[in-house]
Amino acid sequence: MNSLEQRIEKFGAEKIFIGIFLFFGLMILFMRPPYRLMDEPVHFARAWQISEGIFLSPLKTQLPEKNFGWENRSPEAATEKMYSASVPSSLIPDEFIFDIREDSTLVKVSFDELKKFLSTPLNVDKREEGLIPNTGVYPPPTYLPQAVAAFFGRILNLNTGIIYYLMGLSGLIFVAACVYWSMKFLPEAKPLIFVLAMLPMFLIEAASTSADAVTFGVCFLGTAWLLSLRNSTEKFSRAEIFGLIILSIMLACSKSVYGTILLCIF
Repeated sequence: MNSLEQRIEKFGAEKIFIGIFLFFGLMILFMRPPYRLMDEPVHFARAWQISEGIFLSPLKTQLPEKNFGWENRSPEAATEKMYSASVPSSLIPDEFIFDIREDSTLVKVSFDELKKFLSTPLNVDKREEGLIPNTGVYPPPTYLPQAVAAFFGRILNLNTGIIYYLMGLSGLIFVAACVYWSMKFLPEAKPLIFVLAMLPMFLIEAASTSADAVTFGVCFLGTAWLLSLRNSTEKFSRAEIFGLIILSIMLACSKSVYGTILLCIF
């Protein structure tokens, strides 16, 4: 081992990896126009709803004023009950909403619109209701970091654009922490974990208000921890059993199909 490798080993390779991960994650977060991730408006609305203590989304039959990109409903679907959310209208300006059937890259956002978004005061009294048909079923733990960021943003009365980026930053930090501890649990797999975490889709989802940020982070951490427990010859401690219960709940809340990750322990 040469001197450079010794310095890296002493400092901690995982710290260098997480620094690189955060650097590119922040670039994606601030360079990507708001709400340009698929389904992000409905994810944002659900996270905001949870931050206000509304854990069960109400079902509505009447078409709300705001559609969050779900404006093309068939006549048959117009009579069905769908999940909805009420959010301050200043949080999701109309110029940032695009039809889900269109290519989001074709909807241009000017720098002036972005500056206006960052400087717009939050007005919680003026609200609009919109459809969140695919995210209304997501349980609160799935949006934990974003909901906490939204809560404090509202308490501090921050501007709408700042709240949006704060929610995206909270997701990125949560995923970075999960990746960091994944490397701690499986030190021999640090390079592989880093490569997987640097995949473009992983980075994009991590630096967003989407529930996929928590889902990816928990799955990453859960897989690494379960594999480390599998390699251990000692019996499970009470803390580890409790951790497995929490992990099972988080995986079930994220997406039930990911519960199969628990089979890694066998």
